[in-house]
Amino acid sequence: MRSSSFDTSHITGLLLAGGRGSHMGRVDQGMQLFRSEPLALHALRQLPRKPARC
Repeated sequence: MRSSSFDTSHITGLLLAGGRGSHMGRVDQGMQLFRSEPLALHALRQLPRKPARC
């Protein structure tokens, strides 16, 4: 297993997004508007404000 080259103790959340968007006309899916806001913003709001410690 490879060790991390940076300190991960301050990472509280990670939003992964990717793909070609082929089913949405090849547009950036995270920037597509939903209820007048980008989809990525809706996803970020679902992350807890203060995550539990592992």
